[in-house]
Amino acid sequence: MDKIHINLGKDSYDILIDTGLVRKAGPAIRDLTGAEKAAIITEDGIDKLYGMSLVKSLEEAGVRTQMIVVPSSEKSRTLQVVRRVYGALVDFGLGSSDTLIALGGRVVGDITGFTAATYHRGISYVQFPTSVLSQIGSSIGGKVTLDLDIPAGKNVVGTFYQPKAVFIDPGMAKTLPRRYFHNGLGEAVKLGCVADKALFELFEQVSSDMDIYRVLPEIIRRCCAIKAHYVEIDPFSKG
Repeated sequence: MDKIHINLGKDSYDILIDTGLVRKAGPAIRDLTGAEKAAIITEDGIDKLYGMSLVKSLEEAGVRTQMIVVPSSEKSRTLQVVRRVYGALVDFGLGSSDTLIALGGRVVGDITGFTAATYHRGISYVQFPTSVLSQIGSSIGGKVTLDLDIPAGKNVVGTFYQPKAVFIDPGMAKTLPRRYFHNGLGEAVKLGCVADKALFELFEQVSSDMDIYRVLPEIIRRCCAIKAHYVEIDPFSKG
């Protein structure tokens, strides 16, 4: 397992990278958060692919767990959806010492982070990104934003709220549609261009998606290290 530490004082946390992590993360999440209950916020499709594996791992670790599924759409990143999530958490009896888990891409990460920052005036949460783009980007740094249903309402509401950890399973890339897999790789190439020559050279050495799958954990590790560095020196994205 690879581990990258982000040093933010009291808000410091680790990025953990390991193939198959979704099936064995339960004990680590329990020990990290101390929660008796966990609510997994996920999206259509991801719940069936990975949700039950994570539920099983958590419940075997003694954490009572519930999944909350939101529509897989950019339009879900709204206060209306967050309000429905609040209701589900209250019905589940999730308390201030319990935890949330974001299992999905950027939309789920934003919904979960905003909910965690505001429910019971702030509870712990964990990022478990499922797309390459969110694994090397939006899940790291604690920047969460929502859209308002008004003109010029995109990315208007938000905050910085750091997770307790980011869990990354590179094996999830194999279930991504090819288009979205390549979208994430495009971001990785950009990071290589601006910050890591060796990362860029990894792409020069591959000739197929199968080659990329073999080196994907290293690609993700290098990208996360770059992102962690910039989060440490500019935690509130001041530029």
